[in-house]
Amino acid sequence: MQSLDANFWIGLALAIPLSVLGNLATPWFQQLLSRQSERRAKAHVEEMLSELSEIEELAKNPSILMLDLLREVLFIILITTASAVIFGTMAWLNSFFPTNKWLSVSPLMLISVGIMIAKYSFDATIKARNVRHLNKHREVIKRRLKELGHDVA
Repeated sequence: MQSLDANFWIGLALAIPLSVLGNLATPWFQQLLSRQSERRAKAHVEEMLSELSEIEELAKNPSILMLDLLREVLFIILITTASAVIFGTMAWLNSFFPTNKWLSVSPLMLISVGIMIAKYSFDATIKARNVRHLNKHREVIKRRLKELGHDVA
C-alpha cells in the first residue's frame, strides 16, 4: 500500500509540470506544422505550374512529344531487357547453387521491377493524355490552383 501511495504522489508531481510543458510547447508545434504546410502548398503550386508549362510546350511541338514518349518506351525496353538478363542469370546460377539464399530472391526483385515498369508506362500514358486533352487539363490545373488560393491568368 505504501508503494501505491508513493507512486500516486510521484505521478501527480510529474503530471502537472508535464502538462504545463505540453501547453507551452503546443503553439510552437502548431507554427512548425503551419510553416511546413505552407512550404508544401507552395511546392505543390510550383509543381503544377511547371507541369502545365511542360504539357503546353509538348502540345506546341508534337515532334518533341514523340521523342519524349519514344525515350520512355526505350527506357522501359532497357529496364525489361536488363532485368530479364539479370534474373535469368540468377535463376541459372540458382540451379548450380540451390542453397544460396541471395539467388532465391529473384522473384521478389522481378515483382519490384515490374512495378517500376508499370509506373513508367502509366506516367507516359498520362503525359500523352494530358497533351491530347490540353484544354481540359489546363482547366483542372487552374481549378486546383484556385482551390489553393493561387491566381492564374
